[in-house]
Amino acid sequence: TFGYIRREYCTTISHGGTYGGTGKWYLDSGGRMCVQDCATSTDTACGGVSTQNWQILSDTLEDCCSARLSYLNQEFCVVQSTPTLEGTDTWFVDDTVGRCRQFCTATTTGSQCGTYTTSRGDLYPDAAACCSARLNWQNSEYCTSRSTDPDTGTTNKWFVDYTLNACVRDCTTSATHCDSGLTASDTLFDTSTACCAAKLGSVDSDSCVSVSESGVANATATGTSKWYADYSSSRRCVVDCPTNSGNPTCGGTVSTGAGVSFYDTVEQCCSEKFQWYQSDLCKVISEAGTVGNGHTNRWYAKQSD
Repeated sequence: TFGYIRREYCTTISHGGTYGGTGKWYLDSGGRMCVQDCATSTDTACGGVSTQNWQILSDTLEDCCSARLSYLNQEFCVVQSTPTLEGTDTWFVDDTVGRCRQFCTATTTGSQCGTYTTSRGDLYPDAAACCSARLNWQNSEYCTSRSTDPDTGTTNKWFVDYTLNACVRDCTTSATHCDSGLTASDTLFDTSTACCAAKLGSVDSDSCVSVSESGVANATATGTSKWYADYSSSRRCVVDCPTNSGNPTCGGTVSTGAGVSFYDTVEQCCSEKFQWYQSDLCKVISEAGTVGNGHTNRWYAKQSD
């Protein structure tokens, strides 16, 4: 007659007793989490006494999640079904902000924490694993640094800035080479040397590294103190330094423009860029500061008019 009623419940109340449930787990009426077969006033996980046979009981919460809510992330199912838990310190993707966030416990705080509402989303042990699995179109180090510390996170790696024709560093200190413009698709390098070689191959490597390390603003103001060829007026080698410095060899500072070659010595510059000059003549002209100044003290043939 009462086949649809759970036998234990029917027997207990028929003898005038109070039925407190089995303590096992079943799917709640909303179909969104598992609840325990016990009176709702005794425990926050209780969903009320199960009196109907159609409510399938599982021995443990984990069994219920696996059997009845297999489409959910299982860790999330367990946490959601146990209101006393406030998180697992695992990580999930938050598409609204384009980074991973932490499903924090009560003792974990910070701007990296977020409310885990995506019931079908996976949870990951750390930010790096989340970034790799769910945001693999982003540079992994960029994603991880911005996920673990959304406010000030950086990678301290180098990346190219083509508007400056130099490499800059992803950092937040006051150093002149620091830059906060890193994007998710930028390629990162451990050193400025590696960045210059890979991304600015047309720029003199030593100059690129020097300018990148000191910062473009500083490099433009002070120069690299290296030699380069000045074809525009003096046709000599000059030093990359401000013309108002009082040094006659200074030819003005040069940005790291493509095609500009820099040399450590005047001899190297003369040999590479002014082969039609006698080497000694190129050297003294360059060091004197202007054509017509400086002498080799050597003899030459003067043709009569």
